[in-house]
This record gives sequence, structure tokens and C-alpha cells, in this order.
Amino acid sequence: MTKIQKTCKHCQSNFFVEYEPKGSGSGNVARKKYCSDLCKKLYSKRSDNLFKRVENVCSVCEKIFKVFPSHAVSRVTCSKMCYDQHMSKVNKRYAIVDKKCLTCDVMFSCNENHKQKYCSLTCFKKNLERKKEIRCGFCAKTFWIKKSSKAKYCNSTCSRKALSLGLIKNHANGRTGWRKDIENSPYFKSSLEADYARYCIHNNVKFEYEKEVFTISLGEKVRHYTPDFYLPDSKEFVELKGLRQSENLFSKMLNSNSEAREELKRQGLNIKVIYMNDFYEMLRQTGLWEVIPNLENKNYAKTAHLIQARKNQPD
Repeated sequence: MTKIQKTCKHCQSNFFVEYEPKGSGSGNVARKKYCSDLCKKLYSKRSDNLFKRVENVCSVCEKIFKVFPSHAVSRVTCSKMCYDQHMSKVNKRYAIVDKKCLTCDVMFSCNENHKQKYCSLTCFKKNLERKKEIRCGFCAKTFWIKKSSKAKYCNSTCSRKALSLGLIKNHANGRTGWRKDIENSPYFKSSLEADYARYCIHNNVKFEYEKEVFTISLGEKVRHYTPDFYLPDSKEFVELKGLRQSENLFSKMLNSNSEAREELKRQGLNIKVIYMNDFYEMLRQTGLWEVIPNLENKNYAKTAHLIQARKNQPD
């Protein structure tokens, strides 16, 4: 056991330290500077040691800034922007070129491989706040958005209505799109809708696809509801559903607009709901299952070529 005498860095009193020269952790014990934990805490809170820094001069902008003594040699710039400019001069692998700031048109220097577009962070933030005027894709109203934004509609209401009318392509399991075998085909959202249109065509029933968007107030919420089909001869709206409403999470998602539909029914709107299983069972019982051509529910694989996802899609 080795015993040495040391002087406390805070209270200047002498104290002894015992340690094994070859033992584990002996080096830390031998380097002990304080006689107690209290002296260690009090010394760290002394005003002359708290945030003790020295002045340094920035090599780029010559601004005076303060750093810790241990950083006085290595820290030669005052900010990240100055550091980038300093490194662009120090780094000789790439040539230094002049670029024009996209915000203030001031020329600044950087490496030729650098993707910097602005002379400062302030100009970068100003560019983010720049706005442009565009026209709403649904109501044709002009509105302002940020230059970097990709918005096409002035608010969420127009966006929902555009989605209901097929202006926004809602891709679901690859069955959305126009149908090549239906003349003047609308943009169907599912194979069930396409099969119902084929059923109407076979029976010479006139129909209009997603003719109208209804706006309903349900308490504090505003809902937009678009029936799938409108039959002008019977003045009836038809809503097609893949599943009946139940506690199943997927069923709740498919029937999320049921409250708006029931409210419209109470207001006197003639809406008929047809479920997928009932529709195809009716076709089988009436013999139309084998008569109507290109029913997608009969064979999804062999009818996939009838779906046209894009207007200019090649055959």
C-alpha cells in the first residue's frame, strides 16, 4: 500500500491518499485533487472557474469570440458559416468558385462540389418564406402558398371534393383506373364500381358516376359525401359497399361515411346501398353472371388488362 500527501485544490488543506500501485483504479485515486466531495463541488462553483474562457479572433470575419482555453488553438472560426468558408480555402482537392445567392443575389465563394445555394442561413430562411400564387384545382380560386409547397387545392374541403370526383388519383390494390371496354369510362375506384357500370350498360340503364358532392354538418364536424352512381331515370343515388358495417376495423374504414349518408336519407335524398356479396349473388340468381362480359369479380387476373391507370397508357 502506497501513501502520499496531497494539497486540496479548494481549501488548500493537506490530506493523504492510499492506493495500490498495481491495483485496478489506482491511477484515479493517485490523481485525486480534493479532500472531499464538498470541496470538489464548491471549487466548481467558484466565479473565477465558471465558464472561464479566453478571447480568440476569427480567421474569416476577424470577429472576436470567446472559447475555452483548451480550444484556443484548434477553434479558428466563430461560426459554422465561417468554418465552411475557412475549410473551402484550406481544402485544396476542389477548386474554389463563386456562386450567386438565390435570395439576395450576393456573390459568395465555396468549393465547386459544394451544393450551397445561399450566402447565409438568413437568406436560406427567407427563401423558405417566399410564396407563389396558384389557382385551386377544384374551385379555381387563387391563393398563396410557400414556394417549396406542392399544394394544388386551397383548403382541405376542396381537396376532399376533388378526391371524391376522381381529380386526385386514389390508388387501391391496383384496380383503380379507366376501363377500356366501357365507352367514355369514368375513373373507377374499384372493380365493384366497374362491374356495376357493366350491369347498367347491359340493362340499358342510364347512369352518371359520382355526379354530386354533398356537404353535411354533423355537430361540429363537416363531412363531404359523394354517392357512387346516380340513376336519372329513377332519380336514385346508388352507394356500393364492399362490406357490411360491423365492429371490424376494416369495415369501419369502408363505412366511415355512413353517418353522412343516413343524415341525407333523413333529409329526403333517395340513396340505395348495395353490398358486394348481395350484388354478385343477384347476378348469379338472375343468370347475368354468365351473360355480362368482362366481370372483374369472376377473374381478376384475366381482366387486369382492361384497367387503364393513365390516360396515355399504351395498350
